[in-house]
Amino acid sequence: MLKTRLQTAGILLLIILSTLFGLPKPSFSILTVCFILAGSFEWAYLSGCQTHITRLLYTFITAIILLFSCLSNHQSVFLGAGLAWWGFAAILLASYPACLVVWKKSIIQLIMGWFVLIPAGTAIFYIEQQLHHQLLLLYFLGVVALTDIGGFVFGNLLGKRKLAPNISPKKTWEGVFGSLILVILYSILISLFYHYTYWHMILLIIYSSLISVFAILGDLIESMFKRAKGIKDSGTLIPGHGGVLDRIDSLSAAAPMFWALFPLMPFLSN
Repeated sequence: MLKTRLQTAGILLLIILSTLFGLPKPSFSILTVCFILAGSFEWAYLSGCQTHITRLLYTFITAIILLFSCLSNHQSVFLGAGLAWWGFAAILLASYPACLVVWKKSIIQLIMGWFVLIPAGTAIFYIEQQLHHQLLLLYFLGVVALTDIGGFVFGNLLGKRKLAPNISPKKTWEGVFGSLILVILYSILISLFYHYTYWHMILLIIYSSLISVFAILGDLIESMFKRAKGIKDSGTLIPGHGGVLDRIDSLSAAAPMFWALFPLMPFLSN
């Protein structure tokens, strides 16, 4: 299982880096859209859509909304709504399972899926339009990846105190602290490599930590939906990892936060 997981991760990393550095804009956004639409198909299943037709219909509507969000002049509206959603999502996590009465209906869950997926795709599209977008996206993906790695490694080695036992029993506070430690070290290394000032390094540590916290939030929200559905993985498309949602759950929350923080990080794109 671990061997398959590592092999798949290596292939995904190769695809991402090849797209990011080997193909012109908006190639990475197109790749992201493919992942998001595959994720929307899985979200439809989590939300109770039993037939492939209804899941495909939901995916098609998601594609239309995402296209409008990226290409219209209303990106900030969609991204702002996404950030507001993740604030509400934190309340849902804190009140689970009592909060099930709020979103147990399938139509509510489908709408929630748009708040999870659409802002993430829009944020990636926005970042790809910026100067030095490859390095910006590489930094962002590094934060998300290290958050996942830190949670897994530190959680397994040192985990004792449960983070959200009703939602994801394997996640621990030690895993959270491990994630933040790796992200902080990552930020320090970037600052030293680019000769940032001490103040800019502190800001980068703070901003990276916020992105990391949102990545954890995204992971927990998907776990909450899977827990309510009574399943372990959102799908089987990615060998060793489960479904597409299982890979982009952290990114879905972290991307809108990166968009919100980006104007405060001009030193990162210089």
